[in-house]
Amino acid sequence: MKQETIDAITYAKDVVTTMLITNHSCGWLDGGCFTLSKAITERFPDTLLYHVSRDVEYRDHAVVYIPSLDLYYDADGIQTKTELMNKMRNVEMTNVTVCIPFIDIEDFLESEDVFIFEDIKRQLMLEMHGHNL
Repeated sequence: MKQETIDAITYAKDVVTTMLITNHSCGWLDGGCFTLSKAITERFPDTLLYHVSRDVEYRDHAVVYIPSLDLYYDADGIQTKTELMNKMRNVEMTNVTVCIPFIDIEDFLESEDVFIFEDIKRQLMLEMHGHNL
């Protein structure tokens, strides 16, 4: 993945932030992370959906893993696994222990804690597509 692609993803996220807050009363790290990660992984098939959580039973935070760079992306940008885990523990105050593929997201969409906001996802896809990446 090229830097210009990462910049376009960040641009799309920034453009859609106000819409997320207005329409759903949450931000990217307190409810919107699943939508952001799902939109990115659908748009860029060379990326993978992961979650950073307290253990394998929880789904605390969704992120995008970029295998070609061995880096992770969320609303705060690109980070290493260590940086991501430390951020979750020290900034988000969540004692995460796992960073693993989120292969069962469809099962968790039925729960009350995992949301995909379709209006936000659609707008993210439009903004990312507009960059002709």
